[in-house]
Amino acid sequence: MENYSTKDIANMTDIAESTVRKYAQLLEGNGYVFNRNISGYRIFTKQDVEVFLEFKNVSKSDNSVEETANIIASKYTVKPNTAEDDVSANMQLGQGIERDMLTDLIKKVDVLTDMNEKQTKFNEELLKRLDQQQKYIDQRLEVRDQKLIESLRHSQEERQALLQIAAAQKEEKKKGLFARLFGK
Repeated sequence: MENYSTKDIANMTDIAESTVRKYAQLLEGNGYVFNRNISGYRIFTKQDVEVFLEFKNVSKSDNSVEETANIIASKYTVKPNTAEDDVSANMQLGQGIERDMLTDLIKKVDVLTDMNEKQTKFNEELLKRLDQQQKYIDQRLEVRDQKLIESLRHSQEERQALLQIAAAQKEEKKKGLFARLFGK
């Protein structure tokens, strides 16, 4: 299904872009429905091209632009019917949604659903890896901390031993000095 922009409609119908927008507003005001994209801009279809061509031709008559919009909109707008077949036919016409568009939307939803499932699986795998990495880091930190503590203990023991040796040597020096002074 082909979609057209305001500029495309203007080129195809030989109507100024501002006039296309004005006609579209008048038609919508009278109940005609245009498709819109995600951003809210109108997306025109082949039927809409025919509507604008008809609008252009009818507006040359004695009717005002507002009357012309009302005439054309009423021709293409859904009117409630009690017969089930008529209701479904009118819904397709009035909403401007064709089967191709619905099929396309369903395909896009399926693609997005698949992408979402793949993304979810990827995220779960990534979380598992992050957990494994965190466990590894925690284990390595624990080993490092134990080695640091052992190294500190060993260093303190050596320092204590050196302090004891230094104290013993100091005592011996004191004894040696007293022994020399007092002759003992």
